[in-house]
Amino acid sequence: MPVFPTPEWLDKYVKKINESSEFEEAGRGWGVDWNGDFIFQVDDLPVDKIDDIRDDALRKKLKELVEKYVEGKTVYTFIGLKDGKCTGGRVIKSPDEVEVGFKLIGPYEIWKKVIRGETTTNMAVVTRKMRLEGRVSMVAKYLKFMGIFSDISTEVQTQFVDELVS
Repeated sequence: MPVFPTPEWLDKYVKKINESSEFEEAGRGWGVDWNGDFIFQVDDLPVDKIDDIRDDALRKKLKELVEKYVEGKTVYTFIGLKDGKCTGGRVIKSPDEVEVGFKLIGPYEIWKKVIRGETTTNMAVVTRKMRLEGRVSMVAKYLKFMGIFSDISTEVQTQFVDELVS
């Protein structure tokens, strides 16, 4: 089971997105002739918990990922979206590496609640627990699409760093 937000987790998320006919239908036109790609910014990542992970191989792997991608306690992921499909997802070192139309920013604990289905990104943005940057009018036009985009994350079986400690 992949750990959020590792490359393995993103691979499974992208796969689930592209398996969803509902996502494809609701997202028709998204990002066509404009940039519909996203950066997910995860703040307050519990990097201090990694040393306490029981599984030696997983601990080593996560430490390597932190060294490679995490700035302080922040990690960025890129999600490419166009016309109802996900064109790819990956962890990136800096948001300057990619051109995107949108940025979704929030603390690790809220991302965790979204993935568990305890809230949605739409609700987290409305209640200001997450921040959305970009053409908000396009998001409003594609609200159903954005809801499905959020809901699909709940379908990925996920482990969380802070829950892997001894």
